[in-house]
Amino acid sequence: MIEFTVAAAVLLGLALAALETAHWHRTRQLLGVALLEAARAGSTAGLAPGSMADAFETGLLPLYATASPTGARARLRQAHVRRAQAAGLPAWRIDILSPRRAHFLDFNGGNRSGGFHAAPVDALSPDYLPERHAAHRQRWPGGRGPRSGDTVFDAAVLHLRLRYLHAPLTPGLGALARALGRERRDAEGQAMARAGLLPIVLELQLTMQSLSTWPADWSQAQGEIVMAP
Repeated sequence: MIEFTVAAAVLLGLALAALETAHWHRTRQLLGVALLEAARAGSTAGLAPGSMADAFETGLLPLYATASPTGARARLRQAHVRRAQAAGLPAWRIDILSPRRAHFLDFNGGNRSGGFHAAPVDALSPDYLPERHAAHRQRWPGGRGPRSGDTVFDAAVLHLRLRYLHAPLTPGLGALARALGRERRDAEGQAMARAGLLPIVLELQLTMQSLSTWPADWSQAQGEIVMAP
């Protein structure tokens, strides 16, 4: 009887571990798809945060699938609200690592190099990159801007980093996350751990396909979409 109990406990533990692993990989895979959708929206809509947020959440709907699309979106919002309340953090956040402010200062429309594009001030154009880079090389070593240290090719790349709060299926993994979180030094990591949540972090790069502008209010809170300084 004791042997059976021990064997059953081991098998149950292995089954739960397999279930959690499958859930983790499925979530991570769908997050990759959703992040790609957000990047496509940002690339074609000039970094519009609303378009990126909508595209990301739409791409994540299969994770909360129900018989109707509206039901899936409601489940997604409810899950994200619960996690945000538990951790005191947004359930997900996308950092725009590039283009960043220094890119706009080096390569914006007000800093024309040879008149190759007609972008307005505080805007980056993805057009005529080779011609503009050649002009920049005559002004700066390697064509690298003095503020960003990058080339105009780098400034034309949309680089996103996603942080998503993942909720384990089993209480045991949540308890383990809380225990391990005591070793975290950063406030955000400790908040996730106290809530029994695990961070999934993904990065993605995509070439800009539209004129990207620097909104005047990016210095203020933009919800889940954050522009790097």
